[in-house]
Amino acid sequence: MNTIEGQVAPRIDEEIMAPVRRQMRQTDAFLAATLHADDEYIKQLTRHVERYQGKRLRPALAHLAAQAAPRADAARPNENENENENEAEDLHVKMAAIVELIHLTTLVHDDVIDEASLRRRGPTVNARWDNETAVILGDYLFASAWKVLTSLPDLRPLAILSATTRLMCEGELMQISCRRSDEALSEARYLEIISKKTAELFRAAAYLGALLAGAAPEQAAALGEYGFHIGMAFQITDDCLDLVGTEQQMGKSLGTDLDKGHLTLPVIHALRQDAAGAPRTPGLIASWDRARVVRWLEASGSLAYAQDRASAETQRALASLAELPDSPAKSSLQLLAEYVTSRSV
Repeated sequence: MNTIEGQVAPRIDEEIMAPVRRQMRQTDAFLAATLHADDEYIKQLTRHVERYQGKRLRPALAHLAAQAAPRADAARPNENENENENEAEDLHVKMAAIVELIHLTTLVHDDVIDEASLRRRGPTVNARWDNETAVILGDYLFASAWKVLTSLPDLRPLAILSATTRLMCEGELMQISCRRSDEALSEARYLEIISKKTAELFRAAAYLGALLAGAAPEQAAALGEYGFHIGMAFQITDDCLDLVGTEQQMGKSLGTDLDKGHLTLPVIHALRQDAAGAPRTPGLIASWDRARVVRWLEASGSLAYAQDRASAETQRALASLAELPDSPAKSSLQLLAEYVTSRSV
């Protein structure tokens, strides 16, 4: 899928991350310390999986939301303001690391489910070692997240992320259920699945970032809505790239959705068109090579439809920022919305 016509995607490191570079360095350092192990085998595994971090959108979103939302008590004088700010930043660093650990868990487990062999231009854990190691390592990452989460002085992240991870599991189980049926998946069902398995973690990151920074409930909720719609746009775009990207470009195994029988938005839309040459049942698509699938999706206008749907999600995300005051963090959030749908990786 090409990037938006005439548009250059914002540089995530140079532009979007600019206001939170220091916080992201602290998050990376805390994450590395959390995953440190004395056992050489475990150390080798955790170092390997640290490469999976990539763009680190979710922790960045938490930090940007914290800066973008004005504090509800900003007008009150506080003699211990510097001390409180340091404590708040430490809390944000830990929360952002927890969100990334949860995300890393899903990547390791997804690679087992998808039988993927490539991630971040290197072998997956299951490809380099085996499925047994990958499953237990994913559990280890998840347990590490919960160890930090239950040590926080504020219990709100525990409640919110517990609910979020349950929703993520629901989304994955719903996807498995739909895969085992040869009936066409509806667009509404697809959107429900990706909202749970992807968008809710984006929502939680942004919402908690704002909430823990002292934002008013309505502003924290608005930033949570921003995160949710960014997550929706991200997943729709990722599903398109799984069909039309290249492994060299993306740095991970592609075509796994088709191989596993997952119907994503472009395919769902194309099936509705009932055009000549369409498969008689969704299950037949898995037997097609990717070039044939792409030709079918392009002829039916389904790739363009999916990209338009992703763009509509980013517009909803941007609308959620309307009441926030201008700031470098808000500008980065606006750029992030642009990046999500114009990215080619």
